[in-house]
Amino acid sequence: MNFSFMNNIGSMITGLVAIPFVIVALVFVYLAVRASRRASASRSWPATTGKILAAGIEPRRSHSSHGSSTSYYPVVQYEYTVNGQRFLGNRITFGGDVGYGWTGMAQRQIANYVPNSDVAVFYDPTEPGNAVLERTAGTSGKIYWLVAILIFVILGVTMVFTTGMNSFVSGITSSLPK
Repeated sequence: MNFSFMNNIGSMITGLVAIPFVIVALVFVYLAVRASRRASASRSWPATTGKILAAGIEPRRSHSSHGSSTSYYPVVQYEYTVNGQRFLGNRITFGGDVGYGWTGMAQRQIANYVPNSDVAVFYDPTEPGNAVLERTAGTSGKIYWLVAILIFVILGVTMVFTTGMNSFVSGITSSLPK
């Protein structure tokens, strides 16, 4: 039996299985970099005074084959004026919405946004409708990086294990009588 051929097939299959995971990890890297770049670009945006219209926590249920769960999302609505034009905004930070498994984290994120209070709103001078309350990538940027790193670590460990097993099998098969 040609064990060398089987080891090569095993390595090829491992590589092919890894490709979709690498692509997913690279998508998460792209999202993290994009959120970081937007946050960085916003550091030069002008600020205007806005007013908090509403702040709260929005529970969202999701269903899967394992059951259902509830995540709690911080939600803020605010208004601001640029060059006499009124805008409405709801973005706290850059990146996607992040829900939490308990209300405490969401509550902490909206604690500074009390309805009817004034707030600094940072807006894109070339597109004033594009605004944010915090010039950061927020929790989602960190989560994107964490997921990408986790995928790469799991792939790395899998590749090392697979390569080690292939070397182990090659060592055993080379010592067998021909």
